[in-house]
Amino acid sequence: MGNFMQCVPGPYDLTEPVLNLIHDAITAINTEGMVTVWNAAAQALYGIAEEEILGHSIGEFFPAESIMLFNVMRTGESLHQVYHQPRSDVHVFISAEPLYDTDGELIGAVAVEQDITHLVRMSGEQMRTAVQKIDANDGPYIGPSTQTILQLLTHTPLLGHHAPILLMGEPGTGKRTIAHTVLWQLRQDGPFVPIACNAIPPALADVELFGFQGGLLAGESEGRIGRLEQAAGGTLYLANVHALPPPAQRALAKALRVGSFSRVGSADRKPINCHVIASAVPGTKLDPALECVLHRIDVLPLRDRKEEISGFCQFFLSRLAREMGRPVPTLSDEVLALLRAYDWPGNVAELEQTMRHAVTVCQGSTLMKEDLPTALAQGSLAQFTGDATPLAVVSRAAERTRIEEALKQSKGNKTIAARLLGISRGALYYKMKQYHLDTE
Repeated sequence: MGNFMQCVPGPYDLTEPVLNLIHDAITAINTEGMVTVWNAAAQALYGIAEEEILGHSIGEFFPAESIMLFNVMRTGESLHQVYHQPRSDVHVFISAEPLYDTDGELIGAVAVEQDITHLVRMSGEQMRTAVQKIDANDGPYIGPSTQTILQLLTHTPLLGHHAPILLMGEPGTGKRTIAHTVLWQLRQDGPFVPIACNAIPPALADVELFGFQGGLLAGESEGRIGRLEQAAGGTLYLANVHALPPPAQRALAKALRVGSFSRVGSADRKPINCHVIASAVPGTKLDPALECVLHRIDVLPLRDRKEEISGFCQFFLSRLAREMGRPVPTLSDEVLALLRAYDWPGNVAELEQTMRHAVTVCQGSTLMKEDLPTALAQGSLAQFTGDATPLAVVSRAAERTRIEEALKQSKGNKTIAARLLGISRGALYYKMKQYHLDTE
C-alpha cells in the first residue's frame, strides 16, 4: 500500500478510506499488542466500535488472536486461511503477516479475517438436504455439477444415438461414477462393463475390445467375445482411454464412427449395441481419429465445486456407518470449515478416504477436528495458540487461567509451574498474589 500512496497527489492519507472499502475484517497491532488498525468490516463483524478497541491490548478482546499475532511477530512466519471460531455464531478464516518499517525493523502484525459464517451455515443446510435425498434414494450421490452432466447425457440426442462420450477430468473426480449413473438413470437392463485401458497389454488391446474368432489362438476353438459385445444393452466404460496404443485407438475410432466392428480374425461385422463412455486425464493426448468421434465433457475438480463437499460427506458417512454398524455421525462446524478450506488434490476419492479415516477414529457422535487427517486438521487456529506460548502475550483473564493450569499440572510445585509458564519463580509469586491465588 506504501507504493500506492506515493502515487496519490497532494497531502492526502487514503489509508483509512481504503481499509474501510475492504469487506474483510482487518486488525493491526504494534509490538506491545496494542490495536492500531480496526476497519469498518471488523466493527461490523464483532460489534466493537473503533474508539472502544484502538489503543487497547488485543488480548483484552481476543485472547486466541492475541497469541496468534504475537507468534507471527516472534517467528516472522505468515499464516494463510486458518480457521477460527471467535464466537459461537461467527466463523472466519484468518491470514496474518508480520509488519516491518522501511529499515526492516519489526513494528507489529496485521490480520485479515474472512467471514465464512454463511458458508458454514450453508454447508450444514446442504448436509441436511443430502440426508433427505440419501434416505429416499439408494443410488450414488449426485451433486449439481454431476446433475448438469447427466442432464446433458440423458436428455439430449447424444446417448439416444449411442454417440460416444469422453469425460475429461483429473484422477478422483468421479468419472466412473458418472458413467455408471448414466446406466442407472436410464434404467438399462444391460451390464456396466468397466475396463482400465492402462492395464491392457498393448498386443492384446484389439482382442480385449473386439474379441477374436474361434481357432485364431491355440486352445481357443470357440473364440471369445470382446468388451463391446459383453456390454450389449448397457454401458462400456473405457477408463484412461488415452493409454490404448495408437493402432487400437484408431480401430476403436473406426468402429464408433460406422457403428459396427469385427472380431479379430473375422470379416463379419457386428453392430455396437451399447453406450460407450471413455475417460481421460487433462494433459494427455488421444489419437486424432479417436478424438474426433468422442464428444468431450469436462468434469470439474472438487476444488472448483466445493459447494458439493457437504453432500458428498453425508453420502460417504451414511454408507460407512452402515458398513460399520454404527449411527451416522455429524460434522462439527469447525470440520465443515476445514473441509471447505482444503484444496483436495485427490478430489472426491481423497474426500471419501478422509471420511473413512474420520469415521474409523471418531469416538463420539460428532466428527471433530482431531478425527481428521493431519493435513486438514492443521488449518485451525488452535494449532498456533498452544500452551507453549509465552504468558506475557495473553489477556489478564487468560493469564489467570494459564497460571491455575500450570499449578495444577505441577501439583503445586512453584518452580516447575514457573518453568511451564516461561517466567521466574518470583514473577509467579507476584502474579499469584495479584490474582488472589493461594501462595502457600
